[in-house]
Amino acid sequence: MLLGSLGFAIIALMGVSIWATQVPYAPLVAGGDVDQIRQAAGALEAEGILYDISDNGTRLDVPKSSLGRAWIVAASVDVLPGLSDVSEMPAVLTPGQQSWAFTRAREGDIARMINEIQGVAATRVTLVPREEGTYFGETRPATASIMVRLNRGASLSDRQIMGVVNLVSSAVDGLEPSGVSLVDDKGNLLSETSDGSVMGDSSDLGRYRNKLEGDYMTAVRSSLLPLLGFGSDFSVTATVELKLTSTETVTNTIETTQQAVLSEQVEETVTQDASNGGTPGVDANQTERTTTAGRSQNSERTASTFNYAYPTVEEISRTTAGGVERVSVAVQVNESRLIAMAEANEGLDLEQAKADIQATVQAAVGYNEARGDQVLVTFLPFMQPELVEATAGFAVGPDVLRYAVAALGMVLFFLYVVRPVMSQVTPTAKAEVRQSSSVKDEPSRDPIVDDESGSDLVGRLRKLVDNYEPVGAGDLNRLVDREEEAAAQVIRLWTRHG
Repeated sequence: MLLGSLGFAIIALMGVSIWATQVPYAPLVAGGDVDQIRQAAGALEAEGILYDISDNGTRLDVPKSSLGRAWIVAASVDVLPGLSDVSEMPAVLTPGQQSWAFTRAREGDIARMINEIQGVAATRVTLVPREEGTYFGETRPATASIMVRLNRGASLSDRQIMGVVNLVSSAVDGLEPSGVSLVDDKGNLLSETSDGSVMGDSSDLGRYRNKLEGDYMTAVRSSLLPLLGFGSDFSVTATVELKLTSTETVTNTIETTQQAVLSEQVEETVTQDASNGGTPGVDANQTERTTTAGRSQNSERTASTFNYAYPTVEEISRTTAGGVERVSVAVQVNESRLIAMAEANEGLDLEQAKADIQATVQAAVGYNEARGDQVLVTFLPFMQPELVEATAGFAVGPDVLRYAVAALGMVLFFLYVVRPVMSQVTPTAKAEVRQSSSVKDEPSRDPIVDDESGSDLVGRLRKLVDNYEPVGAGDLNRLVDREEEAAAQVIRLWTRHG
């Protein structure tokens, strides 16, 4: 026991020494990107600050005494390029190199903005700029691919995804929201259409449908609770059918009752006819002679042409996926409840009450007959619940298990710790008692031992020897009587070896 205590003290002293001399570390970057961890570690190493990288390279720890200095050094490291780095570009660059540098800088600025969103640990953005075609219709629009690494346990909501998509599409010329693809570090596609009004996939439509059905059922319950109370006297079920495809309709209408002058053309013609008179001959055709007689004829003609145009009205109607196509609501009301209310209130008409409930449910869900909505209210007697008397029993709960484990631990502690220690301490006290009792003038034979049978003598002596307890003279005499030859052999060996 002395050696064991000494060893335990040495081990405890070494443990306390190691614990006292150990440098406490604090997290500087947790859940960061691999590039960010690498750049920050390089900056800390250049400044001579100790660091430790754990969690598969996603966590960087530094000593607590150097935490403030490490924050300053890590904040000065930025692995993402930005438009501020354009001033550091070489003076001589080809147009292609300049375009690539500006695109790369814009990617860094967009990634830096997305990293400011709560739950986003790191972002990588790839932009494909718009390309102008030589001919009409050959222009290729811009596209963007975004991959985000989220913190542990974090997720992006639908509004955050829509915000990221709109942020990127607004920062790039010629980039539409439909050209942005957003995925997480696990490969899950977060944004497919991302135009802000159309649902992305069937899972989004399913969530939207469940929300609408819940809203309709809540509206019906709110309208029936003042009448039927909070019991189980009615049940509500709502089903909503949504449009799964988007449509676009173009309508052209010509207003025949109205017209407008498109063009007007006026043509005027004037004709003059003059001829000489007299007898035909040479003299009459001479120009120097004065005409003594003749006739003249003038005519005017005017023509007008009008072109009219009828106004045309063009209407474009677009319906997106997710619109409500039809609503079906089924309500079951306990008729026994209504009968009891009619008996309690003589002025209550049972049939009128049923009609009012039907009208109330239709108004609560916005019943539209043209849309094909169905609202069915049935009045049936409900089955009364049967109450079963609970039998007293013992239920095992968390508290009972906790106490049971504590009791088991105490029992094991006494069996395997306290009992061995006491067994090592008690033999010394027993030996002292036996030695003090042997001084007295009493017979050495123990009366209790004398009464025992001889078959148990050997086992008893073995226990005494194994526990280092003294053996009485009476037991030795009985052993010699039983084993004379063995006792003689033992005495012979003692005598031979002194």
